[in-house]
Amino acid sequence: QNTEEEAHRQLDFFVEAGGTFVDTAELYPVPPAADVIGRTETYIGTWLAAKPERRKQIVLASKVAGPRAEGWLRANRKPELKHKADDGSFNTAVTPEQINEAIEGSLARLQTDYLDLYQIHWPERYVSLFGNSIFTPSVGGHALVPDKKDFASIE
Repeated sequence: QNTEEEAHRQLDFFVEAGGTFVDTAELYPVPPAADVIGRTETYIGTWLAAKPERRKQIVLASKVAGPRAEGWLRANRKPELKHKADDGSFNTAVTPEQINEAIEGSLARLQTDYLDLYQIHWPERYVSLFGNSIFTPSVGGHALVPDKKDFASIE
């Protein structure tokens, strides 16, 4: 992970070179860990706050994490959830409630009131990730197409 100063210099260089699309996620930096989660969004947020005109110069995207068994990821979204950081059963999920928790946390860390693009980092179903090249639909026990109601919070 970069220092905040290094991150600001990299972002300045990127914009000065003509870059416009800044993509981040509540989960970053990688590898994710309880003591650094959200730091990338925080660094982008302090960079934007230092010169508010930058927000209009970029397209800003972030992502909600998919299912994950560590409580610290979900606990990082809201200060009132911090006491659940060590609760391994406090899983993340792609639900309307958790999408709203995640986006509010991202907006606060990014010090902005809007995002240009918001995505699901990985779905609430089995996918072949991290070097698994064969998709096996019977693995995971989730429907391949979620119900429309699952996306009500982002309509």
